[in-house]
Amino acid sequence: MIYEMALPKFAHAMTEGEIAEWFKEVGDSVEEEEVLFDLITEKVTVPVESPVAGTITEIKVEVGETVPVGTTVALIETEG
Repeated sequence: MIYEMALPKFAHAMTEGEIAEWFKEVGDSVEEEEVLFDLITEKVTVPVESPVAGTITEIKVEVGETVPVGTTVALIETEG
């Protein structure tokens, strides 16, 4: 099953974020709660964890790109 990792919302007023750094690449395995990337918001930079375990099949947003909250940033293939 493919899980669509969306850009999370960390504050009520947050509308967008910028990918600062990816810690995983396509083909890498990821565990649940493992940090995938750093996200720059208007006020802070925060690490974003994977909500699922699996394998990254696609990264849709590159470092330096700013996208709206809810945008799919990566696809993760999970078992079952």
